[in-house]
Order: sequence, then C-alpha cells, then structure tokens
Amino acid sequence: MAHHSMRSDFYCGGALPWRALALSLAAVLGAGAAFAAGPQRQVLESLPSGTAKGAPAYELSLPACTAAPCPFELRLVRAGVQQGQPVALSWPASRGPAQLAQPDPLYGVGDPLSAAAGLQHLERVWTTGEEEDTVTAAVRSLRLPGVQGGSRALLVTQMGGFEHPKRRHALYVATAQGPHLAWQYDEPQGNYQSWVLAPTGRIPVLLVRYASPQDDAPDQIETRSLRWNKGRQAFAEQASAPPAAVQAVVAARYASVAAARAARAQQAECLGAYSVVRTRPAGAAPHHALVQVAADMAQAHAESLRLRACSASLQPRTVPLVHLLPDAGLKPGKKTGNKPGNKPDRKPEPAR
Repeated sequence: MAHHSMRSDFYCGGALPWRALALSLAAVLGAGAAFAAGPQRQVLESLPSGTAKGAPAYELSLPACTAAPCPFELRLVRAGVQQGQPVALSWPASRGPAQLAQPDPLYGVGDPLSAAAGLQHLERVWTTGEEEDTVTAAVRSLRLPGVQGGSRALLVTQMGGFEHPKRRHALYVATAQGPHLAWQYDEPQGNYQSWVLAPTGRIPVLLVRYASPQDDAPDQIETRSLRWNKGRQAFAEQASAPPAAVQAVVAARYASVAAARAARAQQAECLGAYSVVRTRPAGAAPHHALVQVAADMAQAHAESLRLRACSASLQPRTVPLVHLLPDAGLKPGKKTGNKPGNKPDRKPEPAR
C-alpha cells in the first residue's frame, strides 16, 4: 500500500498569519488537560456509543510519552471497565501530553465556513508536537441513521504536518470486541482538503475540495455519501449529488478561470478561501464562479453578509450546491475500506 506524505503540496486558500502562533502556544492554551486515568494515560474525550441503558462510552486517550511518539488510543468503557480491546489510531502523537488547540481551518473538523470563521466546533481538537511534527486528533459521536436503539458511531479526524498538512477521517462503531473501524479516508498527495459533514440524524457526507495548481484549470468540489450497512458493519462510500441542505455561496461569476483567479487574488482578504469552479447551467455556455460551501442556509446567509461587509463590489447569491455542480466528477483520495490506513512517511508505526 502506498504511503502518502503529509508534506505534499497543499493550497489552503489564503494565509493564516495567526496559525503558527496558535500552534506554538498550544502548551499554554491547553495546560489544564487532565490525566483522568492516572499518570500513565491522559483521557482526552469520553463520548456515548448509544442511548440504551448501559451503553459503553468511546474513550480517546494518550499514554504517557513525553520524549517519543506514541499512539492515540480508542477504547470502549462501561462503568470504568474496558470492553474488548483498544485500537490505536493510524497517526501516532509526536509526544505527550496532548493540548487543546485553537480553531483552525486546516484541522478538517466541522465544515469549511465555521472553521474559517474561527468558531468553536462540536469537536475539540487535541494537538501534539510543533510545526512539521504536529499531529492532532478530534472525535465526534454521530447517530446512525435508521438504526434503532440510538446506536452511535464515532467520527475521528486527524491532521498531520504544518506547511503542507494532510487529514484523515475514520468512523468506528461499538462491538463486544471493542471499537471497530467501519470506514476511513486519507487525503492523497496534492492540493486536497476534506471534511465530514454530519448533520444530526442525517447520512454523513464526505466533502472534498481540490485546488488546481494549474493557472488555466478550475478547482473541483465533490461530495460522497457514507451509508451505513448493518450487515457488513461498515459505511459504504458512494459518489453522490450534494445533499439538498448543502449550499453554495457564489461570490461572483467570470468568463474564464484566469479572470476568477485574478479577482480572488485582488480581494484575498474577502475571497482567499473560495474555490474557482467551472459551472454549466442548463442551456448556457460554461463559465466560472468563486464558490464557498455552506453546511446550511443559515450559514450561507451569514457568509453573504460577511462578503458584503468585506467589499461593496461583491453581490453574493446562494444556490443549492447540487444545482451548481451537476457534472462534478472528481475522484478524491484513495478509498481504503476497512484496511489499515496509510500513515505519514515521517512517523513510525503506532506502538501496540
């Protein structure tokens, strides 16, 4: 299996001058992290695996490793007792203890707009290491659509690297043997950024954005649905149209890729995170638009207000993403199914 380096090229849609400071001050910001499991293991998160009485909790923790890499560990715990065997996340921590991080779009949690606005996500991000040794982990409990008994999956998102970071998403489900890996996605080499959109009670959606390095080629956006297959105890990843709730904020339209890129560069403070997308409305010639993805209509409205306040020349409008990208054909990343994920080539294998 090919190993993807987290140092590959990555376009982040505009400079983030505060990012390096936020990461370097992580030790100060997260100094209150508790070692709830004693001095040998730092418990980071504990989230329910279901609503049924006696359902175990997913527990994310980190062994004591102040001088060397060690794995983030995922357990099922009921009334303080471990159920089954723990699993190690594919990307190990650089060293402990982990610290709470400030919001940053590059972590890949939440969705593009809430991350860009620096809003607090449902997931807390735990970070280890500095600069190119940075490895993070964040978890979120998701209700499984159509499954009785309130069973929940655990979404795990990791980021590694600094100048050209990569992200990895995985979904686990609770079994008698411990946490079971039910789906995973690793960003491939290239200018990719990804999120898992997970509205409450809805089918999770993998959102992948590719920023083309070619001056005359548009960027691409794709969504993939993650449907739960109870018989296989896995999520099936399928290329699909964007959900109706997902919106596209269209800042402006242009006749060419070059014109759109020039406009973005001229108003980088307002449009730095926007993608240049090729569109083909029914009965019309192809043209291009500067687009940002919004998880819902309320978020799209807030972004439109921000754009108007940022520049009087911008007159954004909102359309369902599915209407804007009817012919999207990006094939994002390597689909790895339930096999162990690709690990950064600069990190050792997780300790077991």
